[in-house]
Amino acid sequence: MRRFIVALGVGAACAASIVGGGSARETATFACPKDPATKGIQKWVRNYQGFRGSTWCNDGAKVTVKVGTATLTLSNGICTKTKAGKYLQFGTRVSPLSKRKAADPPGVFVNDPTPASGLEDWGEIGKGTIKWQENVKIAWTGALKGTFSGTEGQWINNVFTQVKAQGTFTCKRLVTVNA
Repeated sequence: MRRFIVALGVGAACAASIVGGGSARETATFACPKDPATKGIQKWVRNYQGFRGSTWCNDGAKVTVKVGTATLTLSNGICTKTKAGKYLQFGTRVSPLSKRKAADPPGVFVNDPTPASGLEDWGEIGKGTIKWQENVKIAWTGALKGTFSGTEGQWINNVFTQVKAQGTFTCKRLVTVNA
C-alpha cells in the first residue's frame, strides 16, 4: 500500500451535509480540452478568487470520501501525472486550508509523490466548517482507481478527537503533464 497526498477542499452547503454547494457560478466546473496536456496548464486549471486557490477542469474523474459522518461525492475531476507523481484534482482547492470559507465551492486534490520527490503524502478535506488535512494511505486497486484513508486529530467542542477520512476514486485517464 502506498501513501498519498489528498487534498479535499469543499465549499458552500449546509453544515449537516457535505454534499451540495453554493451558487451555480461558484460550483460550476468547466470542460477539459480534448488533450489537456497539449493545451497548457491555463486550459485545465484556473485561479480561484485571485490567488486563493485553484479550480480544475472536469475530465470525468470521480471521488467519494467520508469524513467522520459526512460524505462528499464529486464527479468533476482530472487526474494528472508528472515526474514528481500523480495528482487527482476536483473542483476548487483553497490553500492554505485554514483560509477556506463556508461559501467556497467543493474541491479535491490528491497527490501521490514519487519517493525521489522527497515530498510527504498529504490530504485535505473541507466544506463549510468541516476541514480535514493529514497524511493518508492509498491503495491503487487498478490502473485508474483506488482507495485512501487517514486520521487527523482535531479539537471539536473543546475535545481533542481523532477524525477518520476514507474514500474511493476513479480516473478517466492519467494526463501526462511536463511540470
